[in-house]
Amino acid sequence: GGVFHFFSWWCWFHHTVFIAVWVGKVVNQGNGGAPVGSEEYIRYERGIKAASLGFVLFAVLTGLISMALPRILKRFKTRPTLAVAQIFLAGCYGLTFAVPRRQVYGAAVVIGLFALPWAVFLVVPWALIAQMAPPDKRGLYLGSLNIFACVPQVLVALSGPVLVRIFGEDRATQAALGFGAILALVSLLLVPGLITKSHPPVAAPLVGERVRLEGDEGGKAVAATPSRRSEEEEERAAFAGGMTSGLPYLD
Repeated sequence: GGVFHFFSWWCWFHHTVFIAVWVGKVVNQGNGGAPVGSEEYIRYERGIKAASLGFVLFAVLTGLISMALPRILKRFKTRPTLAVAQIFLAGCYGLTFAVPRRQVYGAAVVIGLFALPWAVFLVVPWALIAQMAPPDKRGLYLGSLNIFACVPQVLVALSGPVLVRIFGEDRATQAALGFGAILALVSLLLVPGLITKSHPPVAAPLVGERVRLEGDEGGKAVAATPSRRSEEEEERAAFAGGMTSGLPYLD
């Protein structure tokens, strides 16, 4: 799971860092370093505004897809859904090479399409980790995933100057998005190796209630009868057995 997270985050940070610059610089042929008020600067500014519209579409679609995701996972299961999402992610990166010049609203639509793999990525891998980890180590497992998100940030930051040196300033942004597509395909190859079996849940004991037996005058003879668990005990049992252990689509 950690290796998948590493390549997935490395892939996604290319979207986070370069996608808006791609609209302003590559699609709309602008230049953010040009003098303020110049034609190149105005084109770049318009491209960034269009990218902002794309991010709004991206956020709305992410919310809608997230609400439908439980039904999608229940029908198609975990790994097939995750694999399709990674293929779709690579395809979205590929579309950045197909948007015609000056078609900034087409570029905004492409940004919005990234919402489908993003919604899946924000839910499925984390749920799988929470499900497969031992109950007493879930916090450690989930916390360790932050490492696999932090290191790719550093790699993307360090790779920018390298891409400029290799491809030139004009083509570095597009090259970064192309590398993002490659990373999406690498993470796709890691999907079959993800563990999807849950850790055995811990059975919670029944609560016993001691009652007086009828006909016993001394009141010494007692018996334990099952009773309903309190809300606190239900919560403890849920965490002990795993919050995701009852979800049928996580297999």
